[in-house]
Amino acid sequence: MSATERVIIVTVPGSLMEPINPDPTFIRLRDDINTDDFSQVNAACDLLWAKATDMSISLNSIAVVVPSDPKVFLYQFTDGTLAIVSIEATNQLTASGGERITTCLLCKAKVSGMRAHMGLHILRALYHIPEGTNMKDSIGTILPCGFCGRSGRPECALTVKVTASGPLSWETKCVYKHTFRYAFADTGSANTPSRNVPVNCYLCHPVLVPELGKSKRRAHNSYVEGVWHYNMVEHILAEHEEYAVPGHREIGAALPEGVWLMMKLEELEQKAAGIPWERFQVSPPPAMVTTHDKENQPVALGSRKLKRSGTQTGTSRPSKKARAASSKLQVSFSAVT
Repeated sequence: MSATERVIIVTVPGSLMEPINPDPTFIRLRDDINTDDFSQVNAACDLLWAKATDMSISLNSIAVVVPSDPKVFLYQFTDGTLAIVSIEATNQLTASGGERITTCLLCKAKVSGMRAHMGLHILRALYHIPEGTNMKDSIGTILPCGFCGRSGRPECALTVKVTASGPLSWETKCVYKHTFRYAFADTGSANTPSRNVPVNCYLCHPVLVPELGKSKRRAHNSYVEGVWHYNMVEHILAEHEEYAVPGHREIGAALPEGVWLMMKLEELEQKAAGIPWERFQVSPPPAMVTTHDKENQPVALGSRKLKRSGTQTGTSRPSKKARAASSKLQVSFSAVT
């Protein structure tokens, strides 16, 4: 009795085909497989996924191979992880199915909370601390996303809204996002030490103090551009050049206390990131932080106009003109909890 042949036809758009090597590469399925040969194929997987994303290719147009048993998948690295797999594509497909992404894009670790895990990656990058694991990618160099660690991605844009009471609200379209208890995350713990949470920069978007006889603050009517806690130092350095920043810029006006608290790092999270004690974040002297000085409150969207010459010290005050403008609007700098 002759066996019946089954023909499987896989159709893939020509735009997704990409030559990866002009010379043939033979991989023998034996114990002596050189897994280094997988590197070019892995690069091709990432290249094809990037092209599919740019061209908005339908997921149904991409061929899918699901092994009956992942343990016998032929292409594996020596540590047992699967080769010839695009981690980003896998995570995107996971998110598209409504599931929570649990594989780190940078180190491939399985994690329960991406925000807390990525926060430690970001801290190590900020302080140039070597990673203990074999990183597959690196943290973005400019204002990295608190969920995926990448920079400049439109979908990772962060917006926040200060409510009349309760924790701050935030929104982002990053596929790695997940919900978390804001107050708990902002406090940190031994199990989740990272306090990298979305915050509102009160120098950019002041929050008005409560009206006389009321205890609730007056909320923003809409979402505004937000900043991740670990990006606040970079944000102040770039967007508010008139303010001094402890450990980075000694010349300038004193920071409002609430703004300093939004960039302050606790000992617990610095230790968790492996930052040596002698490199811990520098605490500001009293002259660099103001608590009750109403004359030194910033004006909404106008703080860039308060630049001072380099000959002034960190205790200098804004000009009379700026003071007159700021006196019309009292600003609360109490940290959002």
